[in-house]
Amino acid sequence: MKKGLVAYAMCLTTIAFAQEEQHLQGSSTEAKEQTNEIIKMSSRVELSEVDVRVYPNPSSGNFTIVGPEGAQVTVYSDLGTYVGTWLIGPEGNVYMDEMPSGVFICTVLSDGERHVRRVIVM
Repeated sequence: MKKGLVAYAMCLTTIAFAQEEQHLQGSSTEAKEQTNEIIKMSSRVELSEVDVRVYPNPSSGNFTIVGPEGAQVTVYSDLGTYVGTWLIGPEGNVYMDEMPSGVFICTVLSDGERHVRRVIVM
C-alpha cells in the first residue's frame, strides 16, 4: 500500500513539474503569439518655465493659487468631485476661501501645459 501511494505521489509530482516546464517554455499558442516589444516611446518632457504655487498648504480653508495671468484653475475634491473653475487674475492669483476640510486637487492649465497641485484644508 505504501509503495502504491509513493508511486502515485511521484506521478503527480512528475505531472506538475511537466506542466510547470511547459508553462515556462511558453508552449501555449497564446504565449507564442504575444511579443514583448516597445510600441511607442513618449517624447522628451522639457521642464516648464511656468511657476505655479499653492499656499498656505495645509490651510485652514483659505488658500491662494499663484500662476500666469489668464490661466484656468480647476479644483476637484480628492474623490474627484468637481468644485469649480476660475481664471487667474491680473495679480497672478486666485483666492479660495471658506473651503471645507479635505484634500483638493488644483489643476492649472496654461499655454497647453497642465500643472497639478494638491492642497490640504484642515
